[in-house]
Amino acid sequence: MPLPLSTVIATAAPIAFVGMAGVGKSAVARRVATALGVECIDIDAEVSAVRGGQSVSSIFDEIGEDEFRALETAALLDALDGARNGVRGRARRAVIATGGGVVERQRNLDALRRQALVVWLRSSDDVLADRLRSSSVRRPLLDGDLEANLTRLRTRREPLYRALADIEIDVGSATIPQVVEMVLSRLSAVEDPAQDGEAAQDGEAVATAVVDEVAGTGAGTGAPR
Repeated sequence: MPLPLSTVIATAAPIAFVGMAGVGKSAVARRVATALGVECIDIDAEVSAVRGGQSVSSIFDEIGEDEFRALETAALLDALDGARNGVRGRARRAVIATGGGVVERQRNLDALRRQALVVWLRSSDDVLADRLRSSSVRRPLLDGDLEANLTRLRTRREPLYRALADIEIDVGSATIPQVVEMVLSRLSAVEDPAQDGEAAQDGEAVATAVVDEVAGTGAGTGAPR
């Protein structure tokens, strides 16, 4: 059941992006955070920082997937708890970009369900493969036959994304600004049928203003990575 926008604004619930590698989670999360005037937390970057700036692919190679997932869970829980508690116990808004495999650990699923509004960005394997081929970032789980590995991972993860998502967006081959506008438009459309007072109206007004601002920026046209 989607979290109502008025609840997101009133409680400072973080917005967490999930989806396959190459769909544009990090790039979209950064721009959505900028549009909302809040912090963006990239879970892969947090894991890398814990390891002294080591790349995710290097961490995978050195300690294996299970140990990487443990670091990923710790970073996610820290991000969610920080967004919930903030400074001196005061909640703060945040946008979180997760890794594609974050849904493969039950503890992550439980935490995201309890503490975040989850946005699932999805696209076709063909589009993802094209983007990943042009990326300089190595994804260890996609080494070898890219198309076959994408299909294997998507088949395993897609039901988990779908069950977790409050908002699902098929980004197709849209540009980053276009996807950001889609996300903000969907946020503005989330309604709380139990509330008809000023909180719900204020929530819709804030989101609508943000959508209008982003739509008018004419920001770049690069495809999501």
